Amino acid sequence: MSRFSLCAAVLLLGALGGCKPVAVVVESLFQGSLRGLDACMEANASSFLDREDVRAICVSKHQQPMTPRELEHLQGVARSQGRTMTATISSTFSDRIISQVNLMVYRYDEAGEVATARSNASTWLLPGERVEVSAELMDLSTEDQALGWCDDALAFDARRSCKTWDIFYARAISF
Repeated sequence: MSRFSLCAAVLLLGALGGCKPVAVVVESLFQGSLRGLDACMEANASSFLDREDVRAICVSKHQQPMTPRELEHLQGVARSQGRTMTATISSTFSDRIISQVNLMVYRYDEAGEVATARSNASTWLLPGERVEVSAELMDLSTEDQALGWCDDALAFDARRSCKTWDIFYARAISF
């Protein structure tokens, strides 16, 4: 049997058996990209799972970690109420979708000692857009919640009885 016949037979059996071999191949070739994400969704379409569930699975499979240098392309402002922190974030990337951000709050006590609280938030931030993400910071005590925001002009070692925030980790999908 020729190689072509063997490949055709495997593809035919896969198609008849409900497998989508072309989508699986495309997905593996374009790992971490929007094209790979689309192929993943096509390959995993199911009557048992909602489309949003399939999307969440495929996003988690294809999102790639960003480097600390790349995180500089994400800017935003934050506000907090109780343990919930809400950040409005924008991206200067033109070639990727931000799919996950991890927010960190730095709490400075009266002596300038730093403690942190962090939380993860899923998002879908397209290039040039703004998105609001909220995260529950369970590590914030009642006293920490009452702290005001630090003056960003202050040096780190001069900050007292205040809090500030940052995006310490993010994941993205490339175009």
